[in-house]
Amino acid sequence: MAIIVSKRQLRRDKRAARRSMSVAQRAAASRAICARLAKILASHHGDRIAAYWPRWDEADIGKFVLDSANIRRSVYLPRFVNQGVPLILHKMPLSVWEMTTGYGGILEPSLITPSISVANITAAIVPSISVDRNGNRVGSGRGLYDITFCTMPDIVLISPIFSCQLAPPIAPEPHDIPLNFIVTEHETIEVQA
Repeated sequence: MAIIVSKRQLRRDKRAARRSMSVAQRAAASRAICARLAKILASHHGDRIAAYWPRWDEADIGKFVLDSANIRRSVYLPRFVNQGVPLILHKMPLSVWEMTTGYGGILEPSLITPSISVANITAAIVPSISVDRNGNRVGSGRGLYDITFCTMPDIVLISPIFSCQLAPPIAPEPHDIPLNFIVTEHETIEVQA
């Protein structure tokens, strides 16, 4: 029988594991993760994707997001509105310098960039603190991504994480939306429904 770990413990343990990686380890792993993300999005999932701007200790998908916005796709990043309110997706500007610092110190597009309805997004790259191989995700605990994408059953959800963030089975809560793909530096996991 599998042991199910609490989300609070996973947040603590997996944040610590992520922070314990050296800068060089994080950079090498991030490059591998971005290469895997590019393969997933090149093969399918349309051309309007939601993404996020990474924090310093997360997988650095920043260059991938910029390249995607500038070359191939329409990329939209979230803006925090308020707790319990869906995120608003705004078009990624052509430069990081055109972004503003939002809630929690996270970079986000300014209000003047065009927004898009979640209904028009075909795939979303979402941050996670931990995930299990069944696509159950532990985020920061505010539920903003679940609230934002809960009305879109066909959207493809992808989470880029370091392999140290993989977890034993996570007990999903009723509001949790499972991932379709998990991307680490070592593997791409396609979650079977």
